[in-house]
Amino acid sequence: MQRFADWFRCDGGKLIVSCSGGIDSIVLAHAAIAQIRNLTVSGFWKQGAPEVILWHLRHGIRPDDEKDALFVSEQAGRWGVGAIVESGDVLTERVPGTDSIESVARRIRYDRLERFMHSTGKCIAFTAHHADDNAETILFNLVRGTGPAGLRGISPGIRNVIYRPLLDVRSIDIHEYAAAQKLSWHEDPSNADRRFSRNLIRHEIMPLLERLNPAYVQHINRLADYASDLLETTPSGNDFHVRSSEEICNALPLLHEPRARFGALEFGTTDLSKLTTITLGKALSRIGLHPRYDLISEFHWSLSRSNDSVHHGNWHFHFPFPGKGLVFYEDLQLDGMEDTAFIAADLTSLDLSEAARRELVDLAASRNLHIGLPGDPQKQDWWHWLSSLWHDDDYYPGEWQAILPSLQSGLYSFRTRLPGDRITLSNGATRKVGDVFTDLKVPEFLRDCWALLVNAENEVVWIPALADSQRMHGSSQCGEYVLASIRPLE
Repeated sequence: MQRFADWFRCDGGKLIVSCSGGIDSIVLAHAAIAQIRNLTVSGFWKQGAPEVILWHLRHGIRPDDEKDALFVSEQAGRWGVGAIVESGDVLTERVPGTDSIESVARRIRYDRLERFMHSTGKCIAFTAHHADDNAETILFNLVRGTGPAGLRGISPGIRNVIYRPLLDVRSIDIHEYAAAQKLSWHEDPSNADRRFSRNLIRHEIMPLLERLNPAYVQHINRLADYASDLLETTPSGNDFHVRSSEEICNALPLLHEPRARFGALEFGTTDLSKLTTITLGKALSRIGLHPRYDLISEFHWSLSRSNDSVHHGNWHFHFPFPGKGLVFYEDLQLDGMEDTAFIAADLTSLDLSEAARRELVDLAASRNLHIGLPGDPQKQDWWHWLSSLWHDDDYYPGEWQAILPSLQSGLYSFRTRLPGDRITLSNGATRKVGDVFTDLKVPEFLRDCWALLVNAENEVVWIPALADSQRMHGSSQCGEYVLASIRPLE
C-alpha cells in the first residue's frame, strides 16, 4: 500500500475495493483503509480523503453465497466504510461447451464492477490479485498454449482506474498480515474444487513447484517482467501513434467531460489486414481498449474490412474510419453520470479601436483549431483533424478566443446545444448547429458537451473550433467589445 503510486487518483472521490470476503480481499481492504488514514494524518489529500466502499458480487453459483455478502456488509460496518452488494447469474449466462464457469464469473464481475464505477463518479478500484495468482495465471496460460503475451500474466491495472496493488505480494505474506491483525474471513468452498483448472494448478501443481524451489513464484513473475519488456521493445513492423481521450479532450472546447471512453491511434499502414494480432492488441490497449485475447481476432477482422462496429455482450465498440489507417474508438458509458466541469470560461469587456479589434480577431483565429465547414481549404473534417493531431502542435491551442461587439442589453454566456439551435455563419447562411457537427463528422457523444456561445436571446453566435458567426465579424459603433475565451481546466 505504501508503494502504490496513484493514490492521488481517488483524492476527493471514492476507493472501491472488490471484496469477496476471502482472506486476500479482506487483507487488501484492511490495509487500504489503514493507509488512507495514514495519508490523512500526513495531510496528503488536497480535496479530501476518499470514501471507501467494499463492493461484493453474488455470482449465483452457490446457494449459500448470501453468507459471504452478509459477512462483507458486516465487516464494512465494523470498519466504518460503505458496502455495496450486487447479484449476477453465472449459470444462466454461461454457454455450456463454450464458456467455463470461471471465465463467465470473471467477465460478469468486471462488467458489473465497471458499471458501478461509471455510475459512481470520481473513483478507482482495487482487486486483490497477488504474486501467487500471477504465477498461477502464467502456468495456466502455458498449459493451454500461449505466446509472449500470455507470459506477461496479470496486468497491474486496467485503464488507470482498476489497480492490483498486491501483485508483488506473496500469499504467505498475506496470511501473516491477517494473523498479525487478527482478521477474520470467509473461505469459498468452490476454491477447493479441483474440477476447476486453476484450483488444480493451485492445490496440486504449485505445491510441487514449491518443493523444487521455494522461490519459484518470484522466478515466474520475473519471467512475466521479461515478457512485458520484450513486447514493449520488439519492433512490430507497424508503427502507430496514440492519442488518449485526455489528450483529445484537451484539444477541444468541451464544457464538461464526455460520457464515453475513447481514444485514437494511427497506424503506419492503411492495410490493417497486415497487422499481427499482438501488435493490434498492444495498440488497442494504448487507447484504453483491453479486449480479451480471444476477441482480438474479431477486432482484427473488423478493422481490416468495411465493417466499422463490433458488438460483444454489453459492450459496443465503434471504429468509424475503416481502411484509412486511423482508428477512433468509442465506448459509451451508462447514463446517470454527473456533468463534470472541464473548461474555464471567461467574458472580458474591452474598449478597442477598429485596428486593435482586427488585430485581436486575427490573433484569436490563429489560436483556434482548424476544423471547419466542408469546402474551406483551410479547414478539415473530424477524421482529418484527428490524423493531424500527431503531426502539428498547433492543434493544441490551450485556449480558444473570439471577439464580439458588446450587447446593448444582456450578456453573452456559454452553454451546450439545445434542440433547434441555429447559427448565422460569417457568409450570411443560416445552419442548424446539429448539421455543422454532422458535416464535420464530430462524434455524437462529443456534441452534447461542446461549448456554444450564445447572446442574450439565447442565439448561438460561436461554435468554438467549428464555426464563426456573422456577428463575430461585425464592428461595434461605440468601440465596446467582449473577449470570450475558454481553456481546459488544469
